[in-house]
Amino acid sequence: MNKIWKRTLYWTTGILLVAVLVLLCVYWASQTVPDYYKRAIEIPRARQLSSATELEETIDLVMDDLKSADEITIELTQDQINGWLTTRLGSQGRMKLPNDVELPQIVLQPDSVILAFKINKENFSCVVSIRMNVNLSTDMQQLEFQIKEIHAGSLPVAIKRVFDELESAMERSSIQFSWVPGSDRREAVVEIPPDLLKDVEGPISKRVITAESLEIRFERLKVSATVDN
Repeated sequence: MNKIWKRTLYWTTGILLVAVLVLLCVYWASQTVPDYYKRAIEIPRARQLSSATELEETIDLVMDDLKSADEITIELTQDQINGWLTTRLGSQGRMKLPNDVELPQIVLQPDSVILAFKINKENFSCVVSIRMNVNLSTDMQQLEFQIKEIHAGSLPVAIKRVFDELESAMERSSIQFSWVPGSDRREAVVEIPPDLLKDVEGPISKRVITAESLEIRFERLKVSATVDN
């Protein structure tokens, strides 16, 4: 009986140790921060502010072109977008981040886009990264998103909360967003409204924008569109 008790104790102790090691490995993997995210958030604040200003100046120039041009092209860099995300997002009413989400950043690559952000809760935090394909639909009126993978740190996961927060953020921003039926929330479309300029003052508000092309290159994003009265 004593031998059976000792054997049971050894087995139980071994199983508990393995379980603890597994949990520690999972936790360690979830705390890994991707190198690209480290580099992005460590950029000096002055440079981030400068990049955000460059983006806003580019948008202002495009807005001027919209007054008379029949075609427009806007090209933004990864640094400009991330500078704006870091220094501007959350400071305006309708652009607030979801609860517990901080420091969103993007990585632009020819074959995919990575959206990374930090989830910061009271007892736990990690960097979530979502790799996706982004394309302009054939009818030019939708952006198509296909989620390829999601990681918490270096740990591949499918986090329901991420999808819930995405839906909530889209709703608050009044963006026409929907999941593709049957895709298990892996594919989504965003409607591009023709009246994007409806809130702009003056005759420009009557002009209709139609997206013609979306080009994602290494650290650069280029969009071309036609404009009709």
